[in-house]
Amino acid sequence: MVGIDEDIADKVSEYIALKRHIISQMEQISDNRYYNILFKKYVQYKELQEIADEMGYEYKWLLHLHHDALEEFQITHLNGL
Repeated sequence: MVGIDEDIADKVSEYIALKRHIISQMEQISDNRYYNILFKKYVQYKELQEIADEMGYEYKWLLHLHHDALEEFQITHLNGL
């Protein structure tokens, strides 16, 4: 049991570190709307419809913005990997 508990603790620590790293990369996105959409979706685990409602956008428009936000994130942070 001790080994399993240590493995779980290690995995949780890795998850927290990765989540912090991703959030720090998201904070570099220049468009605040994109940051908010990505944060709500991938950190707070909200559904896109809920995000659209919170931000005052129609669902289809939010889908477009979400796509653009993912593209900017990829261009800004993932191309160098």
